Amino acid sequence: MRSAFVILVTLLLSIVLAGDVLDLTKTNFDKVVFGSKVPILVEFFSPGCGHCQRAAPIYEQVATSLKGIMPIAKVDVSVERELAGRYEIK
Repeated sequence: MRSAFVILVTLLLSIVLAGDVLDLTKTNFDKVVFGSKVPILVEFFSPGCGHCQRAAPIYEQVATSLKGIMPIAKVDVSVERELAGRYEIK
């Protein structure tokens, strides 16, 4: 069930190139996500995903609106294949 939720979030959210969205990699993922004292929304995206591209501005707006309240982050699955595999993102 968790992996279906992650896939749904991935499809609904977007690529964000800059701004208030945190970039997560295998190096910082565990520290940022599991070290957070508040919930964190993580988008697993692929640069070639049309859904991700179209939702990018909305995802950025959400990150800006929630800045200081709830972290918003992203993982590029085309680069971070190990993280994608850990959460069964395909």
